[in-house]
Amino acid sequence: LLKGFSYCLNNPCKEILYQPTSSNVKFKAKSWIDVFGARGSKALGSVVTNAFSDSAADLLSYGAFVGMSVASFLIYVAWWQGREFDNLIDGGVKLGEE
Repeated sequence: LLKGFSYCLNNPCKEILYQPTSSNVKFKAKSWIDVFGARGSKALGSVVTNAFSDSAADLLSYGAFVGMSVASFLIYVAWWQGREFDNLIDGGVKLGEE
């Protein structure tokens, strides 16, 4: 569960860094995403595991619900980021530049 949350939260957030940004913005955002993604996914996995630790069946069913919810959210974010990326590329905009 922990590796799943780490993979589904951390890696897509890192991919957001491929938006057209300046080197300064990319450097600052990457360290924040690395820390937040790693710690946040571990914390969320621990909360779910501890909340449903009384029953393996509850952990499996409710944990799957949490996982599907997070995956659905990330699919939406990926779709939205793809649309924004296309708009930025078409407009020749590079984020973080004055």
